[in-house]
Amino acid sequence: KPELKDKTFFMSHGIDDDVLPLENAETLYEQLVKKGFSGEFYKFDGKHEIESETIKKASDYINNIVNNTKKII
Repeated sequence: KPELKDKTFFMSHGIDDDVLPLENAETLYEQLVKKGFSGEFYKFDGKHEIESETIKKASDYINNIVNNTKKII
């Protein structure tokens, strides 16, 4: 959809998350992309947590968005 082409998102998920299954996050990512959103899905070796590499990846993603003036959803 043209109105979504400038909307983007970042999501991350631990592959060993014992609170929210990885499959749920994968389904969400697929649904967002199918609807026309663009984004990055970072899977990391961990559980239900936010580790420093995820923060770095998210920061890099946001900096790239700011430099390219896309809108974050």
